[in-house]
Formats: sequence, structure tokens, C-alpha cells
Amino acid sequence: MRLSMEVAAALGCESYFSAVSNIYSQRIFSDSGFVVMRQLDYSDFVDEKDRSRNLLGDMGEHNALKTVSFKLI
Repeated sequence: MRLSMEVAAALGCESYFSAVSNIYSQRIFSDSGFVVMRQLDYSDFVDEKDRSRNLLGDMGEHNALKTVSFKLI
């Protein structure tokens, strides 16, 4: 992650974005200073015809997909 951030900054990118899908990666990105831009709860991924049916199945302890960003410049 750090190497790709360094390359992005060297190429003039202003920010670094990532989508993190489990609580462990989310903690690493949060501890590294990333800010959550958007969160999609896994419980919201339901069948339109049968709202009681989750399309993702059992995600265990993981509850959301988060889009995170870090300002490089």
C-alpha cells in the first residue's frame, strides 16, 4: 500500500482511494489515516423481489464495504 501511494504521489495524484471489504483491512486503513468516504452495508444487498433474502449470504463478522481515501498532496 505504501509503495503504491508513493508512486501515486510521484505521478502527481492528489488522493489515494481504496475499497475495503473486511473489518481487518478497514482497521489497517483507518489506523493509517484514511477517511471513510462511503459505506455500503452488506445487509442492504437484498433481492428486490424477496427483501428478506440477502444476495451476499452470510458475511460472518464483516458488515460493510467502505470506500476510503487519503490526501497525498
